[in-house]
Amino acid sequence: MESFLQNVLMVVLGLIGLSFLVFIHEFGHFIVAKWNGVRVKTFSIGFGKKLLKFRKGETEYCISLVPFGGYVAMAGENPEGEGDGEDTSDLDERGFASKSVGARAAIAFAGPFVNILFAFLLLIVLYMKGVEEPLSDDLVVGFTIPNEPAAMAGILPGDTITAIDGESTKGWDDFRERVGVSLGAKLELTVKRDGNELKIPVVPTELVIPALDSGDSPTPMGIGDIGVYPRHRVVVRENPWVGSNAEAAGILQNDTIFEIDGHKIFRYEDVSKIVNASAGDSLHFTLLRGADTLHKTMVATYNEEYKRYMHQYNMPGYTTGEAKPLRSPGRREIGHGALAERALVAVLPSEEEFPYAIRLVSDVLSSNGSTSMASTCGSTLALMDAGVPIKAPVAGIAMGLMKDKDSDKVAVLTDIQGLEDFLGDMDFKVTGTTKGITAIQMDI
Repeated sequence: MESFLQNVLMVVLGLIGLSFLVFIHEFGHFIVAKWNGVRVKTFSIGFGKKLLKFRKGETEYCISLVPFGGYVAMAGENPEGEGDGEDTSDLDERGFASKSVGARAAIAFAGPFVNILFAFLLLIVLYMKGVEEPLSDDLVVGFTIPNEPAAMAGILPGDTITAIDGESTKGWDDFRERVGVSLGAKLELTVKRDGNELKIPVVPTELVIPALDSGDSPTPMGIGDIGVYPRHRVVVRENPWVGSNAEAAGILQNDTIFEIDGHKIFRYEDVSKIVNASAGDSLHFTLLRGADTLHKTMVATYNEEYKRYMHQYNMPGYTTGEAKPLRSPGRREIGHGALAERALVAVLPSEEEFPYAIRLVSDVLSSNGSTSMASTCGSTLALMDAGVPIKAPVAGIAMGLMKDKDSDKVAVLTDIQGLEDFLGDMDFKVTGTTKGITAIQMDI
């Protein structure tokens, strides 16, 4: 069921993304049409029956029933088809067909131009934010997956792959492509290690995408893979927190972390693993800043203010009639627990009032409604019973939406049950006190 819902979610998100692209496309037509003096009759988000609409000046703005894409209706687009009762007095001056060829071409081109401009700006934002990239064009191995062909053949982090079957490699994309089309075939990799050149044979096995949670199945991809990944540039994305040990040591934004205590750093997980295992110890960092190599020393300390309240949410399969083994938390458990945790954070006492860490566990035994909202209410009672001086009690409720496709009638349901959640069009959860909302979540 979760796999099916995941696929449905992917389709919905894809349609939303497509809808946004169509919307900005039509917005481009709209802006340039206005700029050229064309009378725009309608600018709609979505298609079909108009649900909400208002008029500003000569243009009607509306939100329509089918929320995918939109359209711009201009006067004079189809002079012979202008409807009865519409104002056609200015078609000779302000109709689309009456404008010059250049103006009409600009209006027509504005839509795709805005799409291209958006893609360009999106790439600029992504590169400003930063994405993982290989440290260099050389195929330096960052890490290998245990029990995969590369690891079993003896390839190690820090090795540099220079050729496949005697033919030089041309970057990671070329490497993945050549391995991908060699499923089951023997390849000989030329590897440089500590100045020595090695010949290492490997046989790619099928790439399998692991299941996201216990309810899903692994996905075989039908291409070869040996379980080797590049060494990425591990960059400090933001300046360290004020007063932190990293700030005191002089680490700055955009520094690249090469080594910690002699251990090569190939990915962000390496930094977290070493630091988390070294509380109270001095760590020696090797950094790159511009063209300079720097050496910094700092002590890894536990930040007591980082997280004082932890909510663990457990919902075994039998709560919904499913028969499956007890495994690590899936997306449902993590998401529901995070929502119930966030709902209480706003009312927790300060460290001065209550100098303790708090761990709360919600064990769901059966379910025919919103277990995250039940966990929120139960958390309030548990904290009060334990003597934690919360600022106010927090409660939560789940609201649903049912729609009749034939009549377009809509009904809002309060405190929905499991079947209503599954068959309904919306699942809206809200938590709060008598003074305000502390958390919301909506599934459509």
